[in-house]
Amino acid sequence: MKNSILLCLALAGALFGTNPIITTMYTADPSGHVWADGRFWLYPSHDRNDAQWWDMTDWHVFSSDDLVTWTDHGACLSLSDIPFAKSAAWAPDCAYRNGTYYFYFPVSSVSSNSNTDRIGVATSSNPYGPFTVVPTPLVSGEGAFDPCVFIDDDGQAYLYCGQNTAYVGKLKPSMTELDGPLQPIGGADGFFEGIWLHKRNGIYYLSYSMNGNIGYGMGTSPLGPFVYKGIVLTWTGTTTIHSSIVEYRGDWLMFYHNQALAGGNMFKRSVCADYLHYNSDGTMRQVVQTKAGIVAQPVPSRSRIRPNIRSKQSSTRKKDILRHASAHVTVFNICGTVVRKQSAEPQSATNLHSIPPGRYCVRVEERNRHDDAPVPVSPR
Repeated sequence: MKNSILLCLALAGALFGTNPIITTMYTADPSGHVWADGRFWLYPSHDRNDAQWWDMTDWHVFSSDDLVTWTDHGACLSLSDIPFAKSAAWAPDCAYRNGTYYFYFPVSSVSSNSNTDRIGVATSSNPYGPFTVVPTPLVSGEGAFDPCVFIDDDGQAYLYCGQNTAYVGKLKPSMTELDGPLQPIGGADGFFEGIWLHKRNGIYYLSYSMNGNIGYGMGTSPLGPFVYKGIVLTWTGTTTIHSSIVEYRGDWLMFYHNQALAGGNMFKRSVCADYLHYNSDGTMRQVVQTKAGIVAQPVPSRSRIRPNIRSKQSSTRKKDILRHASAHVTVFNICGTVVRKQSAEPQSATNLHSIPPGRYCVRVEERNRHDDAPVPVSPR
């Protein structure tokens, strides 16, 4: 029995990635997307190894088919490629329409230590670039900060951006021009920066940085107004915070950054990912920051089993699994295959009762805690 338990733990442990998810360089401000190829694509900013400020000079693109093993596709765009940019290659985003990928980026027209004052657009036929810059900035001056682009179900695209004041504007079908002026967003209480818009079950969610946390509001229109609902991610241990929320293969995920990678500090940050869950009324539960991160899909091969697996899962019998009827539960068989997933809603408890008799590995996320310890990060 002891051997079977150890095998179960090793195989189940291999299903998990590790936070931070990008370990080959310092990255921040992650914008996540799922394109038609089924891979997960990540567009973060790139902190330099010798950074003394937020003096970033280029952007890299990463992708993964399991959220554990990431491919760095190299620099997709650099400041030297942009005629109106001199510094501050900060938080980008990307969108896709009619065979073209549109990369949105904020930059500064001033040479050093200045906030961004331009939002530009670059295009490519590939999700990883290289991207060709549209010569004229999309936004100049007020609001030219932290772009996010959302395309609604009816095909209308919107640009969200700003610092201290949140703005939204419609994009023309070209995706490179605004269809009218930017407008302040109502209900973005406490907004600072790092704006993101996603939609679930007909409801629009506006999330953003505020007082070192990620807060959010809900609304019935992409233009707002939104009703503030609270904090979805608390302080991550660094002076900035920026996130994106994306659904991938049935799971909702939050991507964010801390400074936990070796040698990290407020100017050398690291992208992480954890699960996000919703309440029955549509509000979002607070995301728990973990070391384990996201379960890989598909199941990794034996060659990727990591040593020193902690008790992220435990081996257990069916009767013990049923004790977790009020928690988020992922159940694996001894081969590491997911055999059942349950939300924390009481009505989903019957899902666990349908598991055949036997021994399993189980990962439990209680309503207000997670079996994994929080990410250890240092204050400023």
